[in-house]
Amino acid sequence: MRPIRTFARISMVSVLVCLAGSLCADTVNLKNNRSLHGIIKDVSDRSIIIDTGFGTMAVSREDVLSFDKSPAAENAVQESISAHKAPAALAGLQTEMRRLNEKRYAVISAGREVEALEFAIENSRQEVGFLFGKFEKLNDELKRVKNDDVIKNNKLVAEINVVRASIEKQRRALEVSINNKEQRDRDYAQGLADYSAALQAYHQKSADLEAGDEAEQWDDSDRLIFNDLKKKADDMDRDFKKAVVAYTEHGGGVVVRVVLNGSVTATLMVDTGASFVFISEDLARRLNMDAPADIRTITCKLADGKDIEVRPVIFDSVEVAGMKLKHVQGAVSDRPPETGIDGLLGMSFLRNFMFRIDAKSKELILEEFTPSGQSG
Repeated sequence: MRPIRTFARISMVSVLVCLAGSLCADTVNLKNNRSLHGIIKDVSDRSIIIDTGFGTMAVSREDVLSFDKSPAAENAVQESISAHKAPAALAGLQTEMRRLNEKRYAVISAGREVEALEFAIENSRQEVGFLFGKFEKLNDELKRVKNDDVIKNNKLVAEINVVRASIEKQRRALEVSINNKEQRDRDYAQGLADYSAALQAYHQKSADLEAGDEAEQWDDSDRLIFNDLKKKADDMDRDFKKAVVAYTEHGGGVVVRVVLNGSVTATLMVDTGASFVFISEDLARRLNMDAPADIRTITCKLADGKDIEVRPVIFDSVEVAGMKLKHVQGAVSDRPPETGIDGLLGMSFLRNFMFRIDAKSKELILEEFTPSGQSG
């Protein structure tokens, strides 16, 4: 019995060494705060099948918080399928699939960075709101103190100064987070566009290969490899969610209906030259986003080169045709872009999607990347 236990211990160590590095394992995160590592074999609405190295097990989707398929684990499966030497063109397709896995994982990682910054922005906003409430309460208390009560007056003034300094500190942190998110949004959009283009190129290459003369010479193993690659590419297509919304034309521009903060529907003009989502002061009042007395304004340049003074805001949400983003950077101006238009749908929203305008059907088409490994 001793040799068997020794072998089991050695095998366990080998597996744990492999799985300890996330580079060679998929991960299933459970709702009980535990995680399983291995290679995900199958995903369905009811369960996730994972090979942990000790055996294959089915995990109920009701117990799963999230799961993630690492490109290295995908590639390991890909290589294990090809036990024999594949034809050159088919081997090239395998290489392209590995690159696609890496691009997909890079986009997922970039998306997580954006989510982390959104969380930091929301925390800073809540902290600023709390400090403003405390600031107003102390000021009200100071007004009620008698002038001859010097000690209490001085104490309240000192507390007010501390809170004011904390507000400025949180505001600076909020500005830093917003600026960082804007850069990460651009990086994410570029990475997503590159991945989407590479996926479409892969589909074309795969179709050309299947229709070519070499495919006629494939044996059963070659066909198995090709079909597996095709399934993986089709699964990648399902990562993309598409929404289509009809638009109207106004003054040569494209105008769509947008739901702001989940409550007010506005008419915004699509403007890729605008950094933010711009709205009018009238719409801001309808959204209960009136300007505080001490709000600072900034100067922004519009697509036509004009400079305007605006006050920065953060929308709780911006939604177009079911595509909803939270904590979207925006600005309020007392100069609406045109009569009958509530504002501009700028890049702080649009850069999170792949989008195009179909002039023939008069539709704005948005595509969102929603990888299946991101949620349970």
